[in-house]
Amino acid sequence: MVLSCCAGGHRCSIVAGMLGLLGLVLLLASGWAWGARVWPRGQPAGWDGFLLRLALGLGVLSHFVWLLGMVHALYPWALVVGLLAPWGRLFLRAQQAAQRRAQAQRAAQLGDPAQHPSLRPAGYWGQGAAQLRAGEWALLAALAFTVVCNTLEAMTWDDCPDRYHVIHMRNAYLWRGFADPPNVLTVYYPQFIDHLFVPMFLFTREDAGSLVHNAFAVLLGVAVFAAGRRLAGRLAGFLSAGLLATTVQIHQFAPFGYNDLGSAFYLTVALYALYLSLTESSPEAARRMCLASGLLAGWCAQSRLNAGFYVLVLGLAVWGLASATRRQPGWGRHASVWLGCFALGTLPWMIRNLVGAGSPLLPLEAPFFSTPPELRQALVGYANEFGWTLPSPVVWWAGCGLVVRGAALDGHAPLFVLLVFSPLFLYYGWKRRRWEALGLFLLCLVSIAAAGFLGIGRMRYFLPTTGLHAVALGVFCARMLADIPRNRPRMEQAALAGLAVLVAGLYLGVRDYRGHLTRFPPLTPSGRLQFQSQHDRSYPYWSTINRLARPGDRLLVAGTTLRYQYLDIPYNPPPYYGRPLEELVMERERSVPAITAELRRQGYTLLLAAPDARILLLVEARELARWPGAVLVRVGVRGNGT
Repeated sequence: MVLSCCAGGHRCSIVAGMLGLLGLVLLLASGWAWGARVWPRGQPAGWDGFLLRLALGLGVLSHFVWLLGMVHALYPWALVVGLLAPWGRLFLRAQQAAQRRAQAQRAAQLGDPAQHPSLRPAGYWGQGAAQLRAGEWALLAALAFTVVCNTLEAMTWDDCPDRYHVIHMRNAYLWRGFADPPNVLTVYYPQFIDHLFVPMFLFTREDAGSLVHNAFAVLLGVAVFAAGRRLAGRLAGFLSAGLLATTVQIHQFAPFGYNDLGSAFYLTVALYALYLSLTESSPEAARRMCLASGLLAGWCAQSRLNAGFYVLVLGLAVWGLASATRRQPGWGRHASVWLGCFALGTLPWMIRNLVGAGSPLLPLEAPFFSTPPELRQALVGYANEFGWTLPSPVVWWAGCGLVVRGAALDGHAPLFVLLVFSPLFLYYGWKRRRWEALGLFLLCLVSIAAAGFLGIGRMRYFLPTTGLHAVALGVFCARMLADIPRNRPRMEQAALAGLAVLVAGLYLGVRDYRGHLTRFPPLTPSGRLQFQSQHDRSYPYWSTINRLARPGDRLLVAGTTLRYQYLDIPYNPPPYYGRPLEELVMERERSVPAITAELRRQGYTLLLAAPDARILLLVEARELARWPGAVLVRVGVRGNGT
């Protein structure tokens, strides 16, 4: 709590930014440590092992937060325990390794040091940087530039229009558990990625969601690099990572508190783990990798509904390709195991909805389960925006056309290039027998078909499949460069250098178009206050609300807007599709005493409303503070003072 209180206000903006980055590093390190605990040592090694352990470990942390929220035990000390628990065993292993190394050093004084493996220099990690060429260094510099700029932007202010991802987690942290408001549908959305925002509240209030989401953009790049490297060599890995960075919408949404890039990371790692399971020579290793892939796919579905549909369709497509090309027995049984793990991975979300609202598939209608009456109107609003029915062939074809059009207009460069040059890629892949490239291209077409089936209206909802498109294009380009008969090394380095220039140029163009070339965190407290106030009218007075609040207070926000993540007291989340809570209360209760008593019964002691809000006339309250667009009152008391 001390860190959170210190980092929350604009009076310590520099400290807040540094504490936020420190919390992010600790979150990722603890995720990797949990992964090292749950996944045995050995295969896979290198980048593959790092990604698999990190994805599994972050999943463990997410479900730890889910468990604490379900039992209303989201206390700071419990979150600290979750972050530090896996390190004890790892420190013991490190101490044992140091002892073995000391023994090897003593033994080496009497013999040849080369005979002691513990004294040999680290191969990949120790010598990899020295082996990089000029084009690879240039691309790494361009990627590092985009990462640093996006991180700085993530530390400014969260301009995310769908703020409920952070709002609900902040409220759960303040309420010490998951709140189940009767009129808010968005609290029942899949929240696997959102759970990782909660430990960040120990360090920062304002930047928790944006820093985590931006970190998933970086991890997605690492996953794409590892997949391309495994499929077609190091050049394909670098090309895949660079091509991913040409996707404009990644830079648009990375600094905001969304969860799309988290679902993209888990979809990419789940499909990559499935590929590793199909290529493993050891049956035991293949079985474990298949289990991990299915579980990661289920967690992907827990992050976003559309991502769950994509990973399910693409996973079944991979199994279909494997059974059609390898013709080995047992594929059906392994696919059934994968589907079982996928279903197991989605269970926490269903349990949460079943306990909170009595329907496991919210925001979707579930047969044999009743929906609370307050949520029915919200479901109507959700269906009007995202409603889905079985499309006709014409509607499905139109949906696919929207995806293709969006790839060109919204900056999904890898997919757009794949589609424009698809005849060339198909001819080359078939002529040269590049079956892995053709398989990836087919999966890209499957992803477009799945998006057309869903009838998505925004390309943002297609972001989970971006990693697949980047790997497919990177593998194609690497294979084509490898077939150049003359000056192949120079052509490869020239391609990487040109891609580096393209990445940096596109990124600067995007920031200039959005007017964000100078949108970085101010270095002074007064500068941060002035900067934030220009973009958020509620920013100057949230600290006043926190100061006037008493222990045990809960805030009802009615008829005005507020960046809820700034608050230190529980609050009512805004209903994005249903009716506001104050309207439901005024509809049920008619008299002023009855409305006041109902608000107090639900725990609301403070009311923030627009000056002309009707609720202010129908509740007994005492004014505490007033601003141009809002007034703060204490419910149930009259008179002056606080």
